[in-house]
Amino acid sequence: MNNTIPFVVTHPGELIHDEMRERGMTQRQLASLTGLTPLLRVLSRKFGWACMM
Repeated sequence: MNNTIPFVVTHPGELIHDEMRERGMTQRQLASLTGLTPLLRVLSRKFGWACMM
């Protein structure tokens, strides 16, 4: 019997977006705090983390 649990891939931008919403934070505020202006592209789900490195 196979007891594995299926893995659902979630884009990093989606996770960050959910966290920002819970904290009442805008994308610009997060980008300013982290110094990562390309972060806005990740949050739009157009790019992944590898594009930032």
